[in-house]
Amino acid sequence: MSNRREIFRESVLNELRRDGPMATRALYARMKELHPNLCDQEECQCGGQHPGQPEWQHEMRWAQQDLRQRKRIDNADRKWFAR
Repeated sequence: MSNRREIFRESVLNELRRDGPMATRALYARMKELHPNLCDQEECQCGGQHPGQPEWQHEMRWAQQDLRQRKRIDNADRKWFAR
């Protein structure tokens, strides 16, 4: 697991706790503000599921899923929220 994913995991949880429910796109924007050095434009190599998408966004979605599996966040009405 990448260090970038760990940073995103912590940041996503903190932002949702602080500001309440957010859509993934809003979380992308927030991560770009908080961690511009982690948000490069390297294209994702995930087998064509998200063509043209940067790898950092893929890592952030994995961070969201990691948190969901740990029952720290959940998703309803297309928005993520802290539990």
